[in-house]
Amino acid sequence: MATQNKAVKGQGFAKGQDLQHYEITFHTRHQQSPLAALGPDSAAARAPLDEFDARKEPLVSSRGLWKGDLTKITQGPTLESNWLIPGRLMTGAIPVSYSDRLQGESQLVSMVRIIEAGATVFVNLTTSGDEQDYEWQGGCDGGVVRDYKVALGDAVDLTGRHIRYMKFDVTDCSICKDEFEDQVSDNIARVIRDGETVYMHCISGRGRTGTLAPIVLGKLYGLSGAAAVKEFNICRAAGRRGATSFGPAPEDPKQVAQINRLLVHASKKP
Repeated sequence: MATQNKAVKGQGFAKGQDLQHYEITFHTRHQQSPLAALGPDSAAARAPLDEFDARKEPLVSSRGLWKGDLTKITQGPTLESNWLIPGRLMTGAIPVSYSDRLQGESQLVSMVRIIEAGATVFVNLTTSGDEQDYEWQGGCDGGVVRDYKVALGDAVDLTGRHIRYMKFDVTDCSICKDEFEDQVSDNIARVIRDGETVYMHCISGRGRTGTLAPIVLGKLYGLSGAAAVKEFNICRAAGRRGATSFGPAPEDPKQVAQINRLLVHASKKP
């Protein structure tokens, strides 16, 4: 089983509550082919490889006009995921979503698919309360969701990769304080600039993810709040193939307002 090194643990604030956050690095103990380990009949093994390799694509200016076939460029490795910055930032639902489960995928297979697509950092914006209400989203073993970190550790072992896991507890349909969101988005933007590939998710990948991801995108490319949200939704609609490809994102007006505040603030930084 993969070993874990806890790097950071601390607190922020959200609506008067402590906002727990920490970081763990998973190190694999052995390497083997994930598709061979999962078997030739697994959903991951059956999925054809797309000719577009997002990991080899250079970062280009993002203003709603990625060059080429937008669906091909933004399509994620699972039904409920998409590339927001090809090769650098994926967004989506928690592995495994209800749509993925309907296709016969398990929590482990979904995580392997995301890692095999190039993810080196998982950013999880859910809370412990979300995990208790998670059965409607699918999970594995008849709807019983395994411990997230245990499943991720198994996926790390199968893929032979080292994965950083960053956990930020944000209440559903809510926001944390601007100072904390600003710091988190700065850190994730720095990770992306350093060459890492991030998979960011909450439960559906629309509200909390639809708040933080546009802020990161706006900081990286100098976008306004409105432009960053538009780009998020264009890529979500084109790249996801499940239920979270439509519907409001972000999900609450206060989330939209935070994006606008922080990206205006970012544009004034020296």
